[in-house]
Amino acid sequence: MTVAGETHRCPPHEVLAAFVDARLPKTQVVALSEHLATCAECRFVVESASELQAEEEEESIEPRRGRAWRWLSVAAVVSVGVLLTPVTRAKWQAHVLETDKQKLVEAMTLKVRLIEPRLAGFVRRAAPPTYRGPKDGGAPDVMAPAVREAYELLEDTKNDRSADAAHARGIACLVIRSADQAIAEFATAIQKQPDNAQAWSDLSAAYIQNHQSKEAIDAANRAIALDPKLNEARFNRALATYNPDKPAESIREWNDYLKHDPKGPWAEEAKRKIDNNLP
Repeated sequence: MTVAGETHRCPPHEVLAAFVDARLPKTQVVALSEHLATCAECRFVVESASELQAEEEEESIEPRRGRAWRWLSVAAVVSVGVLLTPVTRAKWQAHVLETDKQKLVEAMTLKVRLIEPRLAGFVRRAAPPTYRGPKDGGAPDVMAPAVREAYELLEDTKNDRSADAAHARGIACLVIRSADQAIAEFATAIQKQPDNAQAWSDLSAAYIQNHQSKEAIDAANRAIALDPKLNEARFNRALATYNPDKPAESIREWNDYLKHDPKGPWAEEAKRKIDNNLP
């Protein structure tokens, strides 16, 4: 993954190491400083290597050994190798996760949303898809950018065991239309953070995609109990409640949603469902 954009424009690892070690000629410091101002990846490398340098000095490592180790540490940070300390590795994983999440969110800003239920934190409303879950056939071409970013997030975070990473992988799995895997990832996030209302709400969305209405309602109720202001969960509960033989129950849930979100970007969809007597 390249946060900076085009890798060939980034300086060699030796230059970054020299900068951290205060050995870079002054004529190059200004140019590198300008590059660091715009390159998140190189900036993270320099900051992480500097932290390693401070750790070595505290441990009284002899200068010559420390100098060589610092050069290796820069290369290790770039490649996310085994030389990373637990603290630095965690920071790197968090950096990668946040970057990939942002890229996925941007790719999901479409005229047609990727799934019918709501995902926590995604405020923008788009027209609902004409499909619901993994049994509904192939994904339309409009999803291609988001699918690419989803696969990248899954690859980049496969070794990240944090609750945030599991939650993000769950969303990515919904994008690639793997509802079963999304359910497993959200469950992992919830196991690590049982009071995470957003994870429970997104688990509800995954159950909806997997045609598991009862489980979706239970997860949405848990989310609402944890955070009564989480309207995404109310939206998902109303979706999951739909039964063509009992439309009144679903209409009641949509009316409940509108009590809490009468003018939001998703209210229009709720009103339309009620006016059309669903779906």
